[in-house]
Amino acid sequence: MSDLRELLALETVAPLHFVARHAQLNRSGAVYGGQLLAQLARAAELTVEGDGRQLHSLQATFERLADVTGPIEYSVERTLDGRTESVRQVRGMQRGRLLISACIGFGPAAAGLAHRAMWQVPPPPPESLPPLHESASRLAAELSVHGHSRTRTYPQVELRPLDARRHLLVAPGPPLSRFWIRALSDAPAADLPAAPLGAYLSDYLAANSVLAGHVHELPAESLFVASLNHSLWLHAPADPADWLYHEFESPWAGGGRALCTGRIFSRQGQLLASVAQAVMLRPRRAQDLPLPVAGESLVL
Repeated sequence: MSDLRELLALETVAPLHFVARHAQLNRSGAVYGGQLLAQLARAAELTVEGDGRQLHSLQATFERLADVTGPIEYSVERTLDGRTESVRQVRGMQRGRLLISACIGFGPAAAGLAHRAMWQVPPPPPESLPPLHESASRLAAELSVHGHSRTRTYPQVELRPLDARRHLLVAPGPPLSRFWIRALSDAPAADLPAAPLGAYLSDYLAANSVLAGHVHELPAESLFVASLNHSLWLHAPADPADWLYHEFESPWAGGGRALCTGRIFSRQGQLLASVAQAVMLRPRRAQDLPLPVAGESLVL
């Protein structure tokens, strides 16, 4: 198993060129999209120097699935270095094929107008909720193939849903998903790059909000689910070692695609990040990558 510090690490091979050699498999047998987002963010971050500029926005498009047969290369273009803002274009490649591209913005925290949303209803604290594996064990006899896929988490995260029956797709309801999540790592929190880690967590289970709205309509077989694009706005730094509260909803789904939007809050209820993601959901085909072993991670 790769630690989070390894999954976010990049090797510098030339100015503006980096290589990632560790991979975390997702539920579809490809490299987890949140890891690609985190590595893009880290590659861009390594090229921005001075005056306290922090990553504040990331807009990425997923072009192809990344597999586990080779390293992933990231190239960075310095699009802008202005008085207050820096912009980077980043491309992730594998064996000459484009996997993901992104536009990433950086800037300082300047004085000015300010307001911040708070959660509307404070959720139960994470310590009061059972761990996911306990809920999965209790509900095992009721789980569909889709619910079983929700019982597995990556070894690098811990998750506690507010409503385990809805999270595990047992009880029907609106297309909403609410859960606490935190990163698990042997590394000290100070050694984990905060913005890339935020990108890593922002992709986690966004599509579950879609599935939660269609519990009784899901097919008997597993679905192929893939992120198409991902936008992330970081409003304030998060503590990499603390719990974060994720609220996702899906305002639209159709034609094999869906839109998911989300907000990420601190333990104190302050808005830390906003997320928008388009996802593909369709029946699996023979040429799709095989389902991975739960928790599997690889070194490339």
